[in-house]
Amino acid sequence: MTALYRTELKKLLHRREFWIITAALSLSIILPLALSLAPDSYAIAYAFGPSVPQIAYNVIGYAFWEAMGVFVVLFAILTISLTSTEIESHYFYLYFPRVNDRTRVFRSKLILLLVFASIWYLFYTVVLNSLGYAVFCHARPDMAGGFFSDGSHSYWICMWLLYYFELVLYITLSVLLGFRMKPLAAVVSVLLVFYGTMLLFDLPLVRYIIPEYYKQQAIKSDSLSALPSAHLYTALYCGIVTVVSWLMYVFGKKQIMKIEA
Repeated sequence: MTALYRTELKKLLHRREFWIITAALSLSIILPLALSLAPDSYAIAYAFGPSVPQIAYNVIGYAFWEAMGVFVVLFAILTISLTSTEIESHYFYLYFPRVNDRTRVFRSKLILLLVFASIWYLFYTVVLNSLGYAVFCHARPDMAGGFFSDGSHSYWICMWLLYYFELVLYITLSVLLGFRMKPLAAVVSVLLVFYGTMLLFDLPLVRYIIPEYYKQQAIKSDSLSALPSAHLYTALYCGIVTVVSWLMYVFGKKQIMKIEA
């Protein structure tokens, strides 16, 4: 099993998509620089007060790009390059003589991608966004207070968890689709799910079965009086994503057994 993880790690490090995602860490600096160059009349609409604390910026600096789907798209492309692209190029079939249990291949790819995504997410939100906040404070002290929290920390911890679990959800979905579809079809399907749920999450008949609904309700609970709602919807979102991801994992293990050698 260790040899399998080593093999997957080497392939991950040799993928250009891996280095593109690594380069995307620079977006954490681009945002504060852009805010620094904004006119003095420009102000961030911050619900909890006149100045943005560090804990809020650590999440906002990620959410700004994620609202456009930047990171979901990048991780989907990386994931599918390690699954569907390998099958299409027949590289995947080299596993078969050496690995008796194909589900180990599925598990190793998924775990490695989730570990990488977790480290990447922590580094982006905790380390780089903290540096970005320092730049922001220096350039725009009128918008950045220079303090860690303003009493809204539990709300921003919820937001941090929401975006992390969202990343887990779409990586798991990408692995599953990568073993079922051609590369382009898999990427397009992930994009349709991401942007489709962004548009349809509030439809009366389907919203309760769409995880995005609970995420958006948590985000909208952006006041001190609404913090219990933020906690509740965050717990519901994380719980639903955990169940859905587990179901996709179980289904994915069955799917990989159907791939003909």
